[in-house]
Amino acid sequence: MAGGVHFFATASDEDVLLDFLDEPASVRLFQWWGEPDTYLARNARQGHGGIGIHAIHQGPLQWVRINDTTTHPDGRSSLLRRVNWSNDPRHALLDVDASPALLWSRGSTAGPTITPSALGHQAASLREMTDEFRRWESRVIRWVNRTGTVVWNCADPRNPQPTGDVQLLTVSTVYALPGAAAAIREGASGRSHL
Repeated sequence: MAGGVHFFATASDEDVLLDFLDEPASVRLFQWWGEPDTYLARNARQGHGGIGIHAIHQGPLQWVRINDTTTHPDGRSSLLRRVNWSNDPRHALLDVDASPALLWSRGSTAGPTITPSALGHQAASLREMTDEFRRWESRVIRWVNRTGTVVWNCADPRNPQPTGDVQLLTVSTVYALPGAAAAIREGASGRSHL
């Protein structure tokens, strides 16, 4: 993830996040690796780990097919597309440098062990995105920061270890939205993806 935020969430926390984003009026969900312009209903997100969040008022999504070399033919984005196409060349891939979208890598939201989600842009450089997009992404990240509770921050020795069983393989600050924070306090374990 080029930039963004990591957080634990329950399904109800995710619904609150989507309400904040004004889904479906202002944003639409789509399968990150899939067919262009196929949006997901909110309740369909449960079956997907990699979901795109399209800020629809900021412009259309830009898709690239395997034989398209006109958009960003060199550099990291092109390399990542080739790697992803090696897994499944039939699908179009999102041009992350030209699309107003965030990648939401969903963690597990229920059970005795929950895993963190990640949400952020995938552009090679945020400078390539519009000012409007940068402000929107910043507002989304600040919402998670304000709404959540820090449950992991091994980079700051002043931050006490969390109340609850949280053990992660990251040095990033990780938040827990309210439902997930309650689940951790009540005994759920927070773990990195295996």
